[in-house]
Amino acid sequence: MDLVRELKHFYPDRYVLFDLPPLLYADPLAFAPLVDGIILVVEAGSTPREEITRAVEMLKNYKVLGCVLNKVDLVEFSYGYDKYYPARDSQKKSKLPWRN
Repeated sequence: MDLVRELKHFYPDRYVLFDLPPLLYADPLAFAPLVDGIILVVEAGSTPREEITRAVEMLKNYKVLGCVLNKVDLVEFSYGYDKYYPARDSQKKSKLPWRN
């Protein structure tokens, strides 16, 4: 815990990132009060929606800066004007956790 405080004061003009174990399977929640913000990383196609909801609930008293969707299968995405949305092919089923 002293390391976190030391790094914050030693590098006041920089961002210091801590890559911690999964929130639900370890105890990185003890780090939450020591940092200025939290970025939640979610693995596409692997992390169940219930776990995401539970993690967000656990972090409700802390400053969550956002969420990163990791390991997205880009093959299923089109390259047209809607390149950031899953391809409209009804034969393919998206692996994104919130899509059916």
